[in-house]
This record gives sequence, C-alpha cells and structure tokens, in this order.
Amino acid sequence: MSDCAGVILAGGASSRMGRDKSTLRLNGKTLLRHIQDLFTAAGVGTIYISGPAQIGDEIPGSGPLGGVHALLHHLGGRHAHLLFAPVDMPGLTPSLMGGLIAAPPDRALVRYATSRMPFRLRADRRCLALVDTLLGDGKNVSLGHFQGRVRDSLVLSGEGIQASAFVNLNTTEEWRMFRQKECR
Repeated sequence: MSDCAGVILAGGASSRMGRDKSTLRLNGKTLLRHIQDLFTAAGVGTIYISGPAQIGDEIPGSGPLGGVHALLHHLGGRHAHLLFAPVDMPGLTPSLMGGLIAAPPDRALVRYATSRMPFRLRADRRCLALVDTLLGDGKNVSLGHFQGRVRDSLVLSGEGIQASAFVNLNTTEEWRMFRQKECR
C-alpha cells in the first residue's frame, strides 16, 4: 500500500511506569527510536508521533483514541491509511506491521485477533466522524469500543504469532521482565 503513514502513539502519562516510556532504552535505542525503526523496516516512509513531541491530543486524558482523533484531525486526509503502533510494544516486528499494510485497502480497520494494537485505519471522514462522536459523548472512549464500531473491519488471525510480540509494557515490573527475556 503506497499511501500508508505510520503513527507512534506516545502521548500517555506513563503514570504506572513512573517516567516517559518513549525514553526507555532497549538495545542502545529509546523505545521511540525502536518503533520508528520498526516502521521504516516495514516500508513505511512517513512517520508521525502522537504525543507532546509532535502532535498533541486535542482532548487530554482520552487515551489512545485521543491520539487517533488528534492525528485524523491534524492530517486532514493527507494519507489514505494510518498505521498505529504504541511506543510501549517493543516486541512488534516488521512482518507484523507488513501484514497490516498488505491487507486489502478497502477495509476501514485492520488489526490482529490477539491484540487491539497495532492497527491500520482508513483516514476518511467516516472514521473521523465516529471518533468525534465517541469522544464527544465522553462515555465510550476505549479503543476497543471504537474498533468494534468501525464498519468494514478485518481481523487477521494471530495464529502462529508469539504472544510476546503484543506485550504492552505499562509498569516498571513489566519492563524489567521484558528486558530480562530480551537479554537471554
């Protein structure tokens, strides 16, 4: 898919981690650089950062969906699709991202069955209107609720993918355990 930009979700408060997760270091690189390199290895040429470093949330405290909202508004249809990945999933691989990119372009949302993230989203008015509606009512701001409401979704099988690829690191203990496994 030629018109798919990458988005790194790095706007969370990192309150359970106690520090900005994007600055944690893995194999000599920050997690932010690690995910940027992952996008590049998957063939994504344009990468945006959802967070204070580049494109901040317009609705603070709205979680990952707030990042989706900010990017859809900020980019205004500049790209046909956006590929979202959080900064705190260092087990993702270029082939997993490539699977999302290679999915049929007519699908509004593509994700794996085993995880809500990463995911590919069509950057159109229909998806933007849905995000606006959900965040506007303030009741259903979860990413899972949003994904369940997107029409024309495709859920790819997670069969054969190691569970560690989708590990989301939120606490210092999760970070410590992930690093121990990586060092083995």
